[in-house]
Amino acid sequence: MKIIYFLLLAGIFLIACNEDNSSVGVYDVNTQFKLYDSNGVEKTTFKSGDDFEMRFSLVNLSGRDLSYHYTGIPVFFEIHQNDSIIATSVDGLSFAQVVLGGEVKNGAIFKDNWIAPNSLARDPKLISSAGNYKAFVKHYGFFDRVKLKDSKSVEFVITN
Repeated sequence: MKIIYFLLLAGIFLIACNEDNSSVGVYDVNTQFKLYDSNGVEKTTFKSGDDFEMRFSLVNLSGRDLSYHYTGIPVFFEIHQNDSIIATSVDGLSFAQVVLGGEVKNGAIFKDNWIAPNSLARDPKLISSAGNYKAFVKHYGFFDRVKLKDSKSVEFVITN
């Protein structure tokens, strides 16, 4: 019986010593996803054959430094038309399946971008035809203690 009380007391002690991270939530991290033309002007209409930039940024306002871990890349971008994926920032690329990590200090900004619609490995290059599209940013397995909400897609148009 003494062993049970000892284990119970030891368990309570260990739980009490753990740092409480439950207060860090999605509202303490601001994310932004936008599209820009080659001159850095925010737009949602582009000409066929023109490159454009997808930018994702994240600002840590949690009051704590936030560590993250990922395999491959922490953020990637997709272009959809109707229900099909037309292009991604990782088309034709491969990544070592190594767990990497980093940290976003309190008040710091994490940024990533893609010059769309072609990845470095895409050959032949994609020329987007005129039509309506949606841009997505994906951030899988990001922070250790914060679950990010999915970023909203951005609707855009390609014209002739």
